[in-house]
Amino acid sequence: MYTYVLVPLQLKPKQSAMGKGDLKTKRGKIHRGTYGKRRPSKKKKNTQNPARPAQASA
Repeated sequence: MYTYVLVPLQLKPKQSAMGKGDLKTKRGKIHRGTYGKRRPSKKKKNTQNPARPAQASA
């Protein structure tokens, strides 16, 4: 009736030693545009309520 052909799927690309294809290096993280332990994301500055110095009462 039906014929099924099983094709092995490659879920992960081949891991290279180092460089753009390596997900565990900083260069690989920059290439993929992701963040992690090796490339932490920058913390956002608080722009809504900037801290004001205390005013002295006269």
